[in-house]
Amino acid sequence: MDRIKKYMSNLKDPGNLPLTSPLYNMYSDRLRTYLLERYMTPLPLIDQLHKSSVFHIGYAIDYKQKATKYRQDTGAYEELNVNPFNENIYNVTHALNQLKTMSKIAEYQRMNMIPVREKTQLAYMYFLPKSHKKETPLRPIINTIYAATTKISKFLDQLIRPLFDRFVHQTRIIDGLDLLSKLKHYIQNGHLKSTTFFVTFDITNLYTMLPQEESLKILDEFLQEHYCDRVNEISIDTIIGLGRIVLQANVFVYGNKFYRQIIGGAMGSAFTLTLANIFMCYPSTYINEQFQRFFMKYTSSSSSSQSLLSLITNEQEFIDLREKLLAQPSIKQILMTKSANAVEIISNVQQDARITIPITKIIVKRKNIDKFINNIFVHCVHESRFHGLQRHIHEIHDSFFKNTDYRNIRLIVGHRNNPNLNFQLSHKRPRSSLLKDPSKKCRYTYSNL
Repeated sequence: MDRIKKYMSNLKDPGNLPLTSPLYNMYSDRLRTYLLERYMTPLPLIDQLHKSSVFHIGYAIDYKQKATKYRQDTGAYEELNVNPFNENIYNVTHALNQLKTMSKIAEYQRMNMIPVREKTQLAYMYFLPKSHKKETPLRPIINTIYAATTKISKFLDQLIRPLFDRFVHQTRIIDGLDLLSKLKHYIQNGHLKSTTFFVTFDITNLYTMLPQEESLKILDEFLQEHYCDRVNEISIDTIIGLGRIVLQANVFVYGNKFYRQIIGGAMGSAFTLTLANIFMCYPSTYINEQFQRFFMKYTSSSSSSQSLLSLITNEQEFIDLREKLLAQPSIKQILMTKSANAVEIISNVQQDARITIPITKIIVKRKNIDKFINNIFVHCVHESRFHGLQRHIHEIHDSFFKNTDYRNIRLIVGHRNNPNLNFQLSHKRPRSSLLKDPSKKCRYTYSNL
């Protein structure tokens, strides 16, 4: 409440709300009553097993053996003999400088992507157990928040993801609601037959098995297919070059050793996610070859004897729920639509002495950089019993200011849970000396000799 008072009392537009205003006391009392009520509510004893919220307990030796087997089976990583921090910083910086020298990127773009040595750290790998799957396999995650290529990865993701959302929405299923909608149109168009097969399949280790050069080639094909000759004045060749930097400069720490990823991209990198989506959705020769190889081995006997157990006990309830869901877009659909709408296509005709060349310029509008200008950020630490309290706090805030001159002032509540058993037992991050600039360590050691 002190932070809200300080912010509101110093407003210039539409004018400050004095510290003596009785509105603060009413707001505070309402908020205190709600929090006390939530705190005194008994916790339900429900065992919730979910893909993303299971606390898995296993043997450490089993965990290590699975992690070793994963690295050996995929062959996606090579162990390095020396700390790659300096070499990685140099390679990324040099590549960006070269692009600037050749006028491939502007100076402000170079500055936005270049790694700052003092703030850069090596990425690190950890594994999450897939407790919802048989034998509990591991999912590799590479934390690249402070990596040398993170800024490039984010730049490419903001550049390419809206294009993917714009051009591939017809063949992409966003979520369950989108699947229902597409099935409805599929049936209405008369495509559903008694002989129709619905096939689902799981791709094992997609991120680590993406062939790097083939993925970039598919990205090139995707951009050319949709006439994205220049995206925000960035050429296709430059986009591919930046993507190659992200994929080839992926070095990280696991345990007390250094590694480089030589196949695929980091699961945790923004660009890798977008690249994987394009790789899977775009009809490339590579994917077609893999599908043909798979379905040539597929026989009808493997599916003819299978039966489906009905999961619907009341058909009318299902129909009502489906119509209700189809009547409103999901959050993911709204976000994808906003992303797709950020793409502006400008077609120009450039006439030479003898030929006419059509040129398509793509502009991806930047997100509103001032969208947080009228926001109050409040961070808190709380117990799990307060899960979901942000929405109710927002409702309380709006109940006091929604119909006033301060209605554009938004309250954003950020939170994290108190350290619990899961937090105390799960150590993902290696020691800092392995991640940070080794030259700093050397200077510190020398100064204390």
